[in-house]
Amino acid sequence: MISGHSLGGGMLPYIATKVVEAGWGTNQLVLDIEAGAFDTLKGNLTSLPNNTIANVVVYDNDDVVPACITANLFERIYTKDGTGRINASFIMVRTDYHGYPRELASHYSFTDLVQDSIYKWAIPRRLDAMAIYLIQPTAQALSVILEDTNMGIWSDGKLFNSLFRTDDPFAKRGGSGI
Repeated sequence: MISGHSLGGGMLPYIATKVVEAGWGTNQLVLDIEAGAFDTLKGNLTSLPNNTIANVVVYDNDDVVPACITANLFERIYTKDGTGRINASFIMVRTDYHGYPRELASHYSFTDLVQDSIYKWAIPRRLDAMAIYLIQPTAQALSVILEDTNMGIWSDGKLFNSLFRTDDPFAKRGGSGI
């Protein structure tokens, strides 16, 4: 499992390339990019194993890394640099102003010291499912990784803004884009 936030997310394609070149991750490889910044080292994702699964995550109030930069990283991973497809989900974590305190989905949600609903439901829940999936692949863990949009409820019973998921962030394959 390889996970990176911000610049670490931007370096993930290069790190994944080195991992695959070393012969690791051939049985199962899980990738997670949180608000990934510029992909300066590039790497070569054509050799990603077909059984690779990935989450690439943006936050709707990220004022550090524009969503389109992270979406470009998603496209590289999802298409294995244009040579195939893997199971991947592009996720937008959405701010919710319904209750108090306000829940802001920002660049720093991943490293937030205040572990609010956005932190608890959008981050460790997926990362835990990824780790579990590596040890014992189950449909339930895979569903949390690739499909689940649930973010819990406010204390008054109102549903929290759900995660937006797509495999087509630029809507160039006919899917729902950002």
